[in-house]
Amino acid sequence: MFQFPLEAFLKYRRQQEETEMYELSNRIREMRQIQDDLKTIKARAANLTLALQERTTATVTAPVIALYSNYLHNLRKLGLATADEINRAQTKVKRQREKLIKASVGRKIIERLKEGQLQAYIDEEARKEHKIFDEITTLKAGRK
Repeated sequence: MFQFPLEAFLKYRRQQEETEMYELSNRIREMRQIQDDLKTIKARAANLTLALQERTTATVTAPVIALYSNYLHNLRKLGLATADEINRAQTKVKRQREKLIKASVGRKIIERLKEGQLQAYIDEEARKEHKIFDEITTLKAGRK
C-alpha cells in the first residue's frame, strides 16, 4: 500500500492555497464594492447636474446655486478619493494574486513529487509481481 510521506505537508499546502483563494475573493469583492460606490457617486453627480440645469430655466437664487455647486464639488472630491481607493484595491488584488500563484506552485510541486513516488511504487510493485510470476513459471517448468 502506497503511503506518501509528505501527505501532511501536501494537505497544509492545499489549505494554504485555499486560504489565498479566499483572500483573493475578498479583495476582489472589496474592489468591486468601491467601483460600485464610484458609479453611484458619478450617477448622483450627473443627476444633480441635470436637476440644476432644469432649475436654471426658472428663477433660482444664488444661494441655491451655491448649494448645488458646493455639493457637486464635494461629489467630485469624493469621486477622486474613491478612484484612489480603487487603485489601492487593484494593487491589493494584484499582490493577492501573486500570493495565490506562489501557493499554487508550492502545492503543485508537492503533488508532482507525490505522483512521481506513486509511479515509482507502482513500477516497483509491477516488477515484484513480474518476478513472482517468473519464479512460479520456473517452478512449474522444473516440476515437469
